[in-house]
Amino acid sequence: TRKIGIAVLVLLAMVAALGGLYANAAHVGWSDALYLTLVTTLTGQDPDPAKSAAEQVMQVVLNLAGLALIPLITAVVVDGVVNARLALHTGRILPERSGHVVVVGLGNIGTRVMAQLNDFGVEVVAIDKSADARGAGLARRLGVPLVVGDAAQEETLRAASVATCQALVVVSTDDGANLRAALNARALDDQLRVVLRLFDGDFAERVQRAFGIGTSRSVSYLAAPSFAAALLDRAVIATIPVGRHALLVTEVPVAAGSDLDGRTLATVGRAGSVRLLAHARAGQRLDWSPDPRMVIVAGDRLTVVARRAGLNALLREVAPPEPAPPSGAPVPREATE
Repeated sequence: TRKIGIAVLVLLAMVAALGGLYANAAHVGWSDALYLTLVTTLTGQDPDPAKSAAEQVMQVVLNLAGLALIPLITAVVVDGVVNARLALHTGRILPERSGHVVVVGLGNIGTRVMAQLNDFGVEVVAIDKSADARGAGLARRLGVPLVVGDAAQEETLRAASVATCQALVVVSTDDGANLRAALNARALDDQLRVVLRLFDGDFAERVQRAFGIGTSRSVSYLAAPSFAAALLDRAVIATIPVGRHALLVTEVPVAAGSDLDGRTLATVGRAGSVRLLAHARAGQRLDWSPDPRMVIVAGDRLTVVARRAGLNALLREVAPPEPAPPSGAPVPREATE
């Protein structure tokens, strides 16, 4: 520690000063003075009453300095060993490895990626700025090494052996830090496979094209269909990323009197926007190879894969009709003109 270092420096300066005074009192050369000083300080020296008073004083003081110097040297050695073991245990120093996957950011997504890779038997090394990150506890339980530091710094990437890993997955919530980490990792290995998380979809596409990043995914693009389905009160079965877009797999019920009620299954699909996967009558199991000539009736369930615009159009077709205005209600003036 700093205090031990200061104490050692002060004590060494004192020994050097006392050694100079001892050499002056004993009237010896500097080489003999250095020898006498070291021997007296480290091992002590037999008392000699024949020496002058000045030599005897210097000898006693050097012996006292030696008593303090030995424990300080021991403390420095022990402190260095303990710090090295703590650094190894906390992930600041890791043995060299290869063929692993480095996951940057142990938030919600990073923790899940780390856990799934570990379940698949893939060796993982995690990086996060905080030792108390959301997934740090799980990393310790799974035995995944955690490097605490800024992934945008080269020394942090080297500590995780990024230069010899098989892939880098950068999924922290900071777009700038993610991009810097990916570019610095590419500087260590220009053939490294990188999966990069970015929020803005257009930015992610430009980064992937400009820097040759293997895969860059926009969080907003991937999450948008699920949020849209949640707002429409539909159960999302799966979200499938395709390029810069995402397809939504969902199940929709057919309401009585809707536009699709009484039409055939062949009318459900639309090229490039909606595709019918399965059909089921009310209370029956799904048929994954339905006859396109089958007539749709109220209560049927349609499982489709669709883009957001196609899903919105399909939801309008399976919705119940607008209620008719009550009889005797006034007709809007525009309708009579």
